[in-house]
Amino acid sequence: NAVGEDGISSVYIDAYDYVDSCPGWCGAFQRAFFELRFYLAEVMDDIFYCKDRTRLDKFLLACELPFTIARKLTVSIPSEGYYCRPVVALSLAISPIWIAFYLSSQMGVAVNAHFHYLYISCAVSLFTGAMIIRYGGAESLSLWALVPVALYGFVVAATWIDYIGAHLVRLLAFFGAVFKIPNPVMGLTVLAWGNSMGDLSTNVTMARKGLGNMGATACFAGPCFTLLCGLGSGFAALLASDPNLTTIKVTIPPSVKIGFASIIFNCLLLISAGLIVFRRGGKIGPSHAYLMLTIYVSYLATCIA
Repeated sequence: NAVGEDGISSVYIDAYDYVDSCPGWCGAFQRAFFELRFYLAEVMDDIFYCKDRTRLDKFLLACELPFTIARKLTVSIPSEGYYCRPVVALSLAISPIWIAFYLSSQMGVAVNAHFHYLYISCAVSLFTGAMIIRYGGAESLSLWALVPVALYGFVVAATWIDYIGAHLVRLLAFFGAVFKIPNPVMGLTVLAWGNSMGDLSTNVTMARKGLGNMGATACFAGPCFTLLCGLGSGFAALLASDPNLTTIKVTIPPSVKIGFASIIFNCLLLISAGLIVFRRGGKIGPSHAYLMLTIYVSYLATCIA
């Protein structure tokens, strides 16, 4: 085993020290092989042998494992805490195949008619991945390589989000048709909760680790980014698609109007609570949390009714 109870086994350390002394391309690929084995052992250990995970968590992570592997092998993540040299190199090498599949399935691009672009992109990505293995650092990439790799990984991650989001919408439409649930209700409940669960888990985790201000800020920064950048980029793309289009007629459904009113009311309550807290020494009671939950339940009840 690459990982033991006390960390990296002595056999792994001895073998890696021997390989680390090998020069040239052969030694670089051997080091990448050992690093990949150790990384996979860490992933398996985190899923199946972590004492902090319940049996349900382990089962769900095991079901998600094939998709996790596919995502890791296409999205390059060179940031600290997630960096693994061979994984970054593999993601760079394999990502053009995923992008070709995404363009074919989501955008309707005829990949068969543009195979030469795929060949060129695969050749460039394979060369880049080989350079990462040969000259990339074991702990991190240098800044000149980290920035473009991270930006490229962000673009590929966006394609994953779009692909999964499209299938999620179809799945919600299917369940809505089967159980005869109106689409607006599905959007207000299942889709909204599903989109927010990742942010909720992350923000609560940061707050539990003592980063309460960061978690609270993220609660507002995420929706602001979605509303401003999402709507802004969507309108910009629509205007750019038709040069003759100068104005866009927009209709706001009642659910959005009620949502805006609830957000404004909640913000006014937060400002009032902030002024009161400042006078009371910086402590917020649980009553304000109950009030915010009441506002949300009222919002749902009003929209569904």
